[in-house]
Order: sequence, then structure tokens, then C-alpha cells
Amino acid sequence: SERRKAVDALKAEKEKASLYLDVANTIFVVIDNRRKVLLINRKGCELLGRASHEIVGRDWFRNFIPAAVRRKVEKTFNQLVKGKLVPFEYFENPVLTRDGRERLIAWHNTVIRDEKGAIKATLSSGEDVTERRQAEKILREREECYRSTLSSMIDLVFVLDREGRFVDFHAPNPDMLLLPPKAFLGKTYAEVLPPVLSSSFASAISAIRKGRNVQSLE
Repeated sequence: SERRKAVDALKAEKEKASLYLDVANTIFVVIDNRRKVLLINRKGCELLGRASHEIVGRDWFRNFIPAAVRRKVEKTFNQLVKGKLVPFEYFENPVLTRDGRERLIAWHNTVIRDEKGAIKATLSSGEDVTERRQAEKILREREECYRSTLSSMIDLVFVLDREGRFVDFHAPNPDMLLLPPKAFLGKTYAEVLPPVLSSSFASAISAIRKGRNVQSLE
């Protein structure tokens, strides 16, 4: 019958959509307005370290969000499904894995509405950015240490990249500079220094790259 064909077609479309979600290298999770998980794809299950049946039907916030941020994330979600908050495209929060570890997820969110336009669920796609944020934190800390070290020095210091290009400097007294920063930053020492001094620089840098001791130039 036509009804049977329609049901079979709908089932086939659902199975196809489920397959697409499972092969995606992104977390997908659907949470209804009662905070229950309606759907989660394979990537999401792998991240949480649980099978689908251990996640679907459970309260997302109570079971998979760390207690320290649970209230804040719940409040945002509740306002969203009540229509009191404009759907937020991007949001980061940690989730809890089976072994108690926290993974930081960057979410892209949207809402799902029923035929009357009422919000009935949220659809979120997420990316695990734990390692990326940790690396960024380490870089910030190193940058702060680098800046702190430079600022404490009484000498004139220039920082060059591997191509011999001036990328940074420290001048306790601006009068110590023979040229304004815009005249040398982004340029190589060969472009800035006189030929004789440039040649000495090249020799010193070559020696340093070969593992020799700190080179002195006057």
C-alpha cells in the first residue's frame, strides 16, 4: 500500500541519516527539552567511552557534564529550550567520560522545532579540542615567561627567526635603538645591517646553528 511505502521510505531515510552521522568524524547529540539524550552518534559514544544504549534516554547534564560546570550549562540549556535565549552557534564545555576524565568539547548548536514551531530538542555537533586548548595554554605560559624574561633584562635584545628576520626586540630605553622598530621588524639582518656587520652576523648565526657556544659581536 501507499502508506506502507511511505513508512518504508521514511525508515530508509532515517537509516541513511544514522549512517551519515556514524561515519562523521564529529560528535552529534540530540537532547530533548526534558534534558534526555534522544540520539548520539558513534563518535560521541567513543568519546564518552560508552555504548549508545548507556547514553540514550539518560539525563545529559546529570550523567555527562562535570559537577563544577553543570549548573551553568543547565541554565543556558533551559533558557534555550524555553525560547528565552537566541540559539548560540558556538559554545565550549567539558564532558565526563566513563573513566572520569574530562574532555573539552567545542559545540555548534541549533534547535529542533515541532510542527507548531515550539522548541522540542537541541542538535549539537562537537569537536574534541582538549589537546588544542592545552597546547594553547602552554604557548601562552611560555609567551608570558618569555615576555617576563625580556622585560627584566637591561640589555638591548633582538629576536630573529630561522631566516634571520627580526621578529621581536626589547629596548629598556628607546634611545638605544638606532632605527625605529618599523624600519627593521619583519626584515632580515642583511636588509638592515651594513654589509660588513651583516657578514659577521651570518657567521655567528651559522656557528650557533652548528651547536657552538654563544657568539659575541662588537
